Amino acid sequence: MLRARGLRVRYGEREALAGVDLVLRPGEWLALLGPNGSGKSTLLLALLGLLRFEGEVWVEGRPLLGLSSWERGRLLAYLPQNGPVPEGLRVREVVALGRLPHQGLFGRWTEEDEAALRFALASTGAEALAERELTTLSGGERQRVFLARALAARPRYLLLDEPTNHLDLDHQARLLALLRRLSREGIGILSVFHDPNHARAADRTLLLVGGRVRAEGALPTLVDELLRVYPGAEAYPTPKGPVVLPGWEEA
Repeated sequence: MLRARGLRVRYGEREALAGVDLVLRPGEWLALLGPNGSGKSTLLLALLGLLRFEGEVWVEGRPLLGLSSWERGRLLAYLPQNGPVPEGLRVREVVALGRLPHQGLFGRWTEEDEAALRFALASTGAEALAERELTTLSGGERQRVFLARALAARPRYLLLDEPTNHLDLDHQARLLALLRRLSREGIGILSVFHDPNHARAADRTLLLVGGRVRAEGALPTLVDELLRVYPGAEAYPTPKGPVVLPGWEEA
């Protein structure tokens, strides 16, 4: 499992994470919600070992900081909010970068690598984009390509920072269905969402406020807490459970 205990991160005098505990098991999908500045992205970066932290992070029973960068890359894959857009690279080449942890600096391309690349492109609906340059794509298309790059690593755990960013409604639905399928196939998924309704597809939801865990559980059990955290929101009943939306009034 991926486990954190007493996780603390400081940016100067500000404590961005203030003793967070987290457990993510293989085959489990954990959604992470919270207001802007609550520490969601910081938590993902700490779990990846990409910034300095206090506390403990363990991956598959081993301390995160004891793993080599190659080992981390094989176990943990990451989709940032806004990744850099390299110029001159085709989509296929960008997705192939996800295989680097399995190859090392001087590895050669194998049938296993090719199968992983094809799987990643097909899973994200990016097959038709494979020969296009990344810079020619829309924001939503790029998001799908960056997700494909993460999937190409065939990781044990997938850490996603706002994966529905830039996606239209159809591709949001397809992405949530894909994450549900990947979790059932044994991948542990931790995904940050701004829209709390996207967390309905996850197994559990963790609500982070001010760098601390405010609540945890299935999304329907957290609605009252969400309305306290987001005072401008309202909950509406539906046959599939409550939906949380921004409140509004006629001018």
